[in-house]
Amino acid sequence: MRCLQPMKILPSTTELSTTPIARRHSPPAGKFPTYRACLRWEFGFSCAFCLLHEADFVAGGIDGTGLTSVEHQIPRSHAPQLEDEYDNCIYACRFCNGARGDTPNVDVAGRTLLDPCTSAWASHFKREGFSLAPLGDDAEYTARTYDLDDPRKVEFRRARTGAITSGLRMLREGPERVVKLLDAAVNAREQDRDVLVATAHDLRGFILTAAKTLARYRIVPLDAPVSCRCGAAFVREAPRFMVAQCLDLEDR
Repeated sequence: MRCLQPMKILPSTTELSTTPIARRHSPPAGKFPTYRACLRWEFGFSCAFCLLHEADFVAGGIDGTGLTSVEHQIPRSHAPQLEDEYDNCIYACRFCNGARGDTPNVDVAGRTLLDPCTSAWASHFKREGFSLAPLGDDAEYTARTYDLDDPRKVEFRRARTGAITSGLRMLREGPERVVKLLDAAVNAREQDRDVLVATAHDLRGFILTAAKTLARYRIVPLDAPVSCRCGAAFVREAPRFMVAQCLDLEDR
């Protein structure tokens, strides 16, 4: 039963990076919206703060939805001269960007907002179920500023875990169950045969649905940019820590 083309899909839960996210794109200077394609690849099509992937928000492509944006590590309102500096731009989801607003990088207590390109998230946060628990004052300030455990974000994480876990189980166990149902139908009484065949047919449908659901969570989405402002130096891969966690799905 052929369900999927070979692809890399997201893990059921994205683990935190033990190193800062390395800058791999170096676009020539321009207006910050023109960096969007670079940033999508740079941050693995994921919000650098809450780690939600584009696929967690929507299937079929993120562009045009307004669900992700270019965040400025130092806000434009605080440093307008840095508005178009590429290294001041970070890929973020609408929820993180909106939660921060123009909150300062350092608060009155001296707590500093963490920059995912200079700080390893695993050193400042830990997974607790579907939440990101801060470790230390800077992490607490960052978590509160970006509302990393906004109930919607927690639910998106929970939904991905459920969808990928159940989808993989269906692909692993479903085909054998279909065969067993059809084998049983061969020797079944006539009144039971149609029920067994229909059940096998329905199960096959569930398997195909599971395959489509898993395909939604490919790390490189279907609308991934085929070019960016970097031109010939275009890097077409997600960060290594994300790729290392991905699951390889073979053609089935």
